[in-house]
Amino acid sequence: MQNCSPEEVRSFLAKIEQLPAPFFKRLIEASNVGIIIADASLPDMPIAYVNSAFENMTGYRRHEVIGSNCRFLQRSDRDQPGLGLIRHSLGTGEICTTVLRNYRKDGSLFWCRIHLFPVRENSAAPTHFVAILQDVTEVVAAQQEAEQARERLSTVLESISDGCISLDREWRFTYINARGAAWIDRRPEDLIGKSMWDEFPEAVGGPFYQTYMRAMEEREFASCENFYAPLGIWLEVRVYPSREGLTAFFVDVTERKEAETRLLHMATHDSLTGLHNRLSCLRALDQALARSVEEHRPVGVLFIDLDHFKEVNDAHGHRAGDQALQEIGRRLGGLAGGGITVARISGDEFVFVLEGTDTEAARAVAIAV
Repeated sequence: MQNCSPEEVRSFLAKIEQLPAPFFKRLIEASNVGIIIADASLPDMPIAYVNSAFENMTGYRRHEVIGSNCRFLQRSDRDQPGLGLIRHSLGTGEICTTVLRNYRKDGSLFWCRIHLFPVRENSAAPTHFVAILQDVTEVVAAQQEAEQARERLSTVLESISDGCISLDREWRFTYINARGAAWIDRRPEDLIGKSMWDEFPEAVGGPFYQTYMRAMEEREFASCENFYAPLGIWLEVRVYPSREGLTAFFVDVTERKEAETRLLHMATHDSLTGLHNRLSCLRALDQALARSVEEHRPVGVLFIDLDHFKEVNDAHGHRAGDQALQEIGRRLGGLAGGGITVARISGDEFVFVLEGTDTEAARAVAIAV
C-alpha cells in the first residue's frame, strides 16, 4: 500500500468539503448508529434532527422527538453518573463519552454509549451538539453477568476451608481469600498488586517455588506437599495455570501428616517399648545387607533372649512384667544410633542389627548389653 503525500491528503479533504449537503445527509441517514443533533441556540437545547438508526433504536419516530429535550430518553431514571458528565459537557462545550440507561418508546430499557461533541460555526459558543448513540445492552449484560459470576466465585472461595490466591504473569497478587490471608497473617489489601516473591523471599528456590514455576512455565497443573518452616505447618498446594496467570489452593495438612507419622511409627515400632518391631527389624536387616554388598561393609546381628522372664509375670503379674520390659527397652534403646538398630521381635526377645561394625565393635556392644 502506497502512502499519500500531505499535499494529496489535503487535496482529498478539499474535495470532500466541496461535496453538496445532501451527500452528508445521506451519509448520516445510512449510518447504523443513532445520531441526534440538538440546537444549542434555543432554550433547553431541543432536538433538531435524528436519523433513521435512532428511530430503529428507540422506537420513536422523528416527528415525535424533534423540538423536545433528550432527557425524555431517561424518563424518571435521572440518578445516573453519566448525566452529570453530559451536563458538564453541555455547560463547558467539551467532548464527553459516557454510558446511560435509556428507555424505548415501549418502556423497555437499553444501555446506550453516548459520544457527545459540540459544533461551532465561526463563534466561540457551540451552535449545536451532536450525540452519537450506540446500543451496548448486550455488552453491559455480558459485563454484568461476568461480574456476578466473579461475585459468586468470590463467595465460594471465601467460604471454602482452603486458602486461595491468584497471581498474574508477573507474579503479582490479584486475589487472596480470607482463609489464605489468615494463614499467612497478612491482610489481602496489603498484598494485592505486590510480587509474591518480594513479599515471601524465603520461599524462593524451595519446593513450593518450584511448583509455582512449573505450573507457570509449562502451563499445566502442578502440586506439592511439604513443610513450610516460616509458618511451622505442612502445606498441600495445588496450582492451576490460567490465561491471566495462575490460581493456587493451599490447605494446612499438618494434622494429617502428624497422624500419618503416628500411624507409620505404630506400624514399625513396638507399642510397649517404643523399639523397632519385627517388621521394621527385618526391613532394616535387608537394607543393611543390600548396602553391605554394594559398599563391602560388614553386618552383625545380636540376638537377646531374657531367660526365665515368664517367672516375673507369674510372680508379680503382667503389669510388673510390662514395666520391666519398658525399662529394658529404654536401656537397650540407649545403645541405638550410629548404624545400630534395636528391635523387640517377640515377648522377651530383642535383636540388634549392627551395620558397618567390625567384630571388636560388635563385641563391645554385646558387653554393653
